[in-house]
Amino acid sequence: MTNVPLLDEVVAAHGGAERWARVRRLELQVRIGGNILALRFKSPRNRSLEVTVDTRRVHVSLDPFPRRGMRGIFFVTVHEARTTAKLTKNLTA
Repeated sequence: MTNVPLLDEVVAAHGGAERWARVRRLELQVRIGGNILALRFKSPRNRSLEVTVDTRRVHVSLDPFPRRGMRGIFFVTVHEARTTAKLTKNLTA
C-alpha cells in the first residue's frame, strides 16, 4: 500500500500489488496527437509509437522516434545524491 489512495485503488482493481511486482516490462501502443511532437521533432500531428518501459530500471524506448527508421531510447546510467551544498555521491548503474 502507498500513501496515495487512488493509486492503491487502481492497483487493486488491476490485479493487486503482488501481480504488479512480477511485471518486468510494459509494451504499449500509443497514439499521440496535437502539436507537441510536431513542434519539437517536426513530426506529423498524429503519430503511433510502440513504447517499451522497463519496470526495474529507468529505461524507455519509443519506436519509431524521432522519425521512421530510428528508435529513441531514454535511460539513466549515472545517479547522483546531492545535498544543497555539494555532490555527495556519484553512482554508476
